[in-house]
Amino acid sequence: MKKSVVRKMAKEYIKEGKNHQETFDAVYAEIKEQPETIAKIVRYVPTLEKRWKYKNWRAALIIILIVATFLQLLGGLLLSLDRGAQFLPIILLAPAIKIILVYGIVNHRSDYYKASAFLGLIGVVRALPELSSNFPDPWLLINLSIVAISIGISFYLHTKMVATYEVVKEKYTNAEGKPKLRNVIKLAD
Repeated sequence: MKKSVVRKMAKEYIKEGKNHQETFDAVYAEIKEQPETIAKIVRYVPTLEKRWKYKNWRAALIIILIVATFLQLLGGLLLSLDRGAQFLPIILLAPAIKIILVYGIVNHRSDYYKASAFLGLIGVVRALPELSSNFPDPWLLINLSIVAISIGISFYLHTKMVATYEVVKEKYTNAEGKPKLRNVIKLAD
């Protein structure tokens, strides 16, 4: 079972207007293997209702990431003009990662919200020593403010767009008429 196949199937069922539980049930009915793996994939495909409800937050995050990318490119190019082109590949790495994040968020990949927040936190931690040595540097304060806002929105969207799931024990009667327990996956929107 390929994750990309499960994700593609889940996206199709979500486009039909199904919620996470209905989508999981439909995908599991077709594949009939590894229910917990299917649940882990389906939970990251946002429902149409969630897409609509949080579209403004998502758009704000996309705009913030694009602005941050532009500012990093501008700062990187100015730095490479000052110090030479040998640093250019390293300087272009962070904007390239942000472009990948924007692409994932535009394509409704909810797992990219956590990645965006995590990479933002790494950037803030990395910039803290520079902040203490160059405190009233407006460029650094603007950059950190943008990153802090993107971290907050990313965590918020991750908690709202990603469904939770649990494995519960359910009683049933088998073909021989004996009571048994089985694991059932319940996804909550």
